[in-house]
Amino acid sequence: MKSKKNILALGALIGFALLCSAFIRRNKDIYDSDSTYIYRNYDSPVAFAKVDYPKSRYDFCGERMPVNDPENYKKFNLELKSFLAYPNGLKQLFRRADKNLPLIEKRLEMCNLPADLKYIPMIESRFIFESSSKGAGGYWQFMPATAMSYGLEVSDSVDERNDIVKSTRAACSYFHNLHKQTKTWTLAAAAYNVGEGKVDYKMHHASNLFPTYYNVEWNKETSVYVFRLLAIKYLYEHREQYGL
Repeated sequence: MKSKKNILALGALIGFALLCSAFIRRNKDIYDSDSTYIYRNYDSPVAFAKVDYPKSRYDFCGERMPVNDPENYKKFNLELKSFLAYPNGLKQLFRRADKNLPLIEKRLEMCNLPADLKYIPMIESRFIFESSSKGAGGYWQFMPATAMSYGLEVSDSVDERNDIVKSTRAACSYFHNLHKQTKTWTLAAAAYNVGEGKVDYKMHHASNLFPTYYNVEWNKETSVYVFRLLAIKYLYEHREQYGL
């Protein structure tokens, strides 16, 4: 009788071990694959939905977006949809980018800065000389005070924010300072959008033990800023796939 119980217990233990092994192998195959998965049902940790873009492309300046938060994918997909809703506008933007990005890329490389920073003017100005309601203008949408603090002339007769060579040189200096203050490129991008003072405040008053761009609560614009950069990067690098 005792022997029979031992056999049953051993069988149950082996069965449990096989089940655990299958579960681990299944999840390892998922996360080691070339595709990213997100939860289809947020209450069920074993229900996954495949996303049709590779993990290796989903980063900004080499900083990969966390893959364990479905909210990140929601924001990214919303930005993708907002861009793709205007395909003709995207085509025009990409033609202007083809003309202007080589110079920007060269300057970023000379300054030892990440190439992904070239996407900032694509979402800031779209390479069109328009001033925002707050007074930002030029390729990089510098505010007048910021532009002048980095050596650009901004007056009634001259606005060097519209000079791609001079404004890009100023932008590179600004990026170096932003990264020095924020320590990460995603936070540097957030600071470019909302100001370094507000980013510094957020970092020092965050409820998270290790605050990052992705787990801090931002205003509406800044909360999607990096996702917008990720979306325009993805579309520009996969333009043929979308007929752009």
